[in-house]
This record gives sequence, C-alpha cells and structure tokens, in this order.
Amino acid sequence: MAKSEYTDIAVVVKAHGLKGDMVVKLGSSHIFALKDFKSLFLKVQGAFIPYILESSAELNHGKAKIKLATITNSAQAEIWRGQSVYQLTSLLGVDQQLDYNGFTIIDDLGNEIGEVVDIIENPAQSLLVIERAGQEIFIPLVDDFVVEIDEQKKVMKMSLPEGLLDL
Repeated sequence: MAKSEYTDIAVVVKAHGLKGDMVVKLGSSHIFALKDFKSLFLKVQGAFIPYILESSAELNHGKAKIKLATITNSAQAEIWRGQSVYQLTSLLGVDQQLDYNGFTIIDDLGNEIGEVVDIIENPAQSLLVIERAGQEIFIPLVDDFVVEIDEQKKVMKMSLPEGLLDL
C-alpha cells in the first residue's frame, strides 16, 4: 500500500488571541493525536516545514487550540487560516491515517464482512461500526488486525480473532 509521507490532519480555522495561537479543526481520525506530537508540519511553497508544537488543548466539536514555535502573534497565525496542518504518516497509527467511512471490510480469506458506517473515537482505540446483514457490529481498529488497505477501492482487509464477529 503506497502512502504519502505526510498526512493532512487538520485545517487552521482562525487565529486565537494575540500570541500566535491557532484554532484548528481536526479530521475525525485525529482528535486524540495532538497530545502525542512534538511537531507539526505546514506547507510552504510546496515544501513541508516542521514547527515545534509548544502546546495544544482540545476544544469543542473536533477543534483544538495549538501554539507553534516561531508563530508569535495573531497576524502571523492569521496567515495560515484555511491551510492544512500535516503530520508524518509514519507517526500516525492505522486508526489515524484515513477516514474509513464507506470502506468495505473483508477478512483475510477475501470474504466480505460489511461496510463501515461510522467510527467511534476513543482515547485507547477507535472502533469501526460495520453494517453486516442489517445489524451493526463493532471492530477495534488496531494495527494488529489490519492486513492491507486499498485507498482507491476503499477496501480494508483484516485478520480478526476467531469469534470477534459473534460478540
């Protein structure tokens, strides 16, 4: 599976205060990720430039307030309004790399399990909500279960422990 080296995890919504803080809208898979990062990337003339993440705080509705080093006033922060914030894909767990809504889940034998209709975000791990035969089932989205992801076809192949689908 080919992946980009950088993943778009948020969009700058606005400057916050006078000291260069920014409010960002996080993608659904990245709500809990900020606290784990030491730096974030902004794209400058096509190049990904790292900025030290000095602080972050969760806000309501999937937003967070961040403070990046060297952005020291509201005018500098406002320049980034509407721009994407990136992270190295290698630093993201499988649950933070894509929005899996609409993906078809298949087992390691190629049998269709169902379609992802929702994702429940938890600090410990995300849960895929799968529609299967008119019922919803929950599958933990953990690296150990994911065998392969085809972003183009929106298919995720998983190797699940025996009995998980019967719960």
